[in-house]
Amino acid sequence: METKVKFFEQYDETFYTQQLDEDIKKYISPWAFTDSKDIDFNVELNVNHLVNYLEQLYYVDYVDEIKILVNNIIQKKH
Repeated sequence: METKVKFFEQYDETFYTQQLDEDIKKYISPWAFTDSKDIDFNVELNVNHLVNYLEQLYYVDYVDEIKILVNNIIQKKH
């Protein structure tokens, strides 16, 4: 996944780029961050939902672009 986002000015870009990476991981693989033993691999990623999620993060001003890639081939782009 490749993202281009704009952070609010008061937030350090280096730190919050890493925070964004962690928040994306939590969104696309929530089972990795809980004690739940249930893993559902049959879920399709809805890019619009991901954009909405990212824009709700307190440090993100807006999402400029998201690319979903598999084997370096773009599958979805927003």
